Amino acid sequence: MVISDRKPMEEILGFLKDAKKIILVGCNQCAAASKTGGEPELEEMKALLEAEGKKVLGHVMPDSTCNLLLNKKELKSVKEELKEAD
Repeated sequence: MVISDRKPMEEILGFLKDAKKIILVGCNQCAAASKTGGEPELEEMKALLEAEGKKVLGHVMPDSTCNLLLNKKELKSVKEELKEAD
């Protein structure tokens, strides 16, 4: 298992400074176990980003983000939103 660490919100906002519309991607394995990217953390991140004026178009929660084929399958569920995302 990989242990993940949450980045400071200022750093995240720096990465997203030019983005208005965002898709969030979590992970039901390592990030969920580390409490950095499971379902509750995605909901918290959504609220924080929306408070900063960002629009969260959707999110996906693959069983494991380490699996490229699984990620592609999961991202199909937000295909239209991805077209709009920055």
